[in-house]
Amino acid sequence: MRKAVSVFTAFALLMTLVVHPSLASATQTPKDQSYKDVLLDNIGNYYSEEIPEITDLVFITQTEEKLEYTYTKDNKQYKNVEFFNEDGTEVTSHIYEKNQSANGYEKKDHLVISLNTEESKVTTVSKMTNESTVLDLGEDVTEVKEDGLIDIAAWKYKSTSYGSNKPQKWTVAYIGIVISYITKLPVTARLVTSLAAAAYGFKTDTIYYKTVTYLKTGRPKLNPCMKRVSNLYANKKRTKVIKTGVVSYTGRSRCP
Repeated sequence: MRKAVSVFTAFALLMTLVVHPSLASATQTPKDQSYKDVLLDNIGNYYSEEIPEITDLVFITQTEEKLEYTYTKDNKQYKNVEFFNEDGTEVTSHIYEKNQSANGYEKKDHLVISLNTEESKVTTVSKMTNESTVLDLGEDVTEVKEDGLIDIAAWKYKSTSYGSNKPQKWTVAYIGIVISYITKLPVTARLVTSLAAAAYGFKTDTIYYKTVTYLKTGRPKLNPCMKRVSNLYANKKRTKVIKTGVVSYTGRSRCP
């Protein structure tokens, strides 16, 4: 069970995570600038509109079951209360706007956000408006083979993926679901919610990423073990870093 933490603690966690130099170098952007520009041009540009700046993010509660936090957007104060289900595939979000005259909060929306891992989709339903939207997390992905990346110890380089996902609701829990899909870490993990909090403060509506995948040598083909090293960014050119060197492992049995 996680204890409530402040924003300072969340960002301190990000700064103290140690990444092995070999892994960090393995996820650097290709040196061929023209190749990189062509690749990024195919990933999508979502900057046609000005994105509202979110400031003053403060957590009141941060556990595996519940997030409660306040923030300022467009000079208005808000409070979100979000609840995770047991396996982290569904979030219920209650969004409130501060009523200055009454010195309280008025409910603005009630969202149910569901992740379908098999179809790589996030469905959002508003209980107040009955509107429903679907985000395809696997739609905007380009997989390549990069030159110069070498095998690391017992791990054999497989591929590099570039992609982006545009959360349809800019809440910490929704961003956490997107980051969980990218990194393959549980959405309720302390690191994921801390990364979501970090992304929340960027003036962007899209999470961009680069993931390098390795296969563990000596494993049966029907039971592979994969290591993913992900870098998360807040802009298309991947110069605004949310976090680099986020490592996860996936496999049916004992991985790594």
